Amino acid sequence: MAYGDKTLLAGAVIGLIQQAVRDGKQIKEKGTPAAEIEKIMKARGFSPHNAKRIIREVMGEALADDIPAAEIINMQELKSNCTRITVRRDFGIDLHDIVRFRSRDYQAQKVERRDDLFLYTLKSFARTSPDESSKPSH
Repeated sequence: MAYGDKTLLAGAVIGLIQQAVRDGKQIKEKGTPAAEIEKIMKARGFSPHNAKRIIREVMGEALADDIPAAEIINMQELKSNCTRITVRRDFGIDLHDIVRFRSRDYQAQKVERRDDLFLYTLKSFARTSPDESSKPSH
């Protein structure tokens, strides 16, 4: 299962994460601890941020926002599906990471550090369920 060989479009990344969650659940059923599953996901090419998200889903934990509202200094809606936020500190988000923000999934399109602040440009996308992505189209 090579994860790093696909394009990094938002839909492709979330599809890879969904597959990794399914794989992680199978690994968990064999009694593998969460820390070991996280190492496996990192070894498969997932960023530390995405690996932690995968573990939260594998363990059945609720997905909380990755960026708390209290840390946001400025927010701009660039397009209907693109938001730029300025925050007080680094949240360990890298380019192409899937970010939970305002209870929705976004992909980090740009990550910048300016002085003591961090700017994240996030693009939203429609998340498909694993069942929908496997259905044939007519």
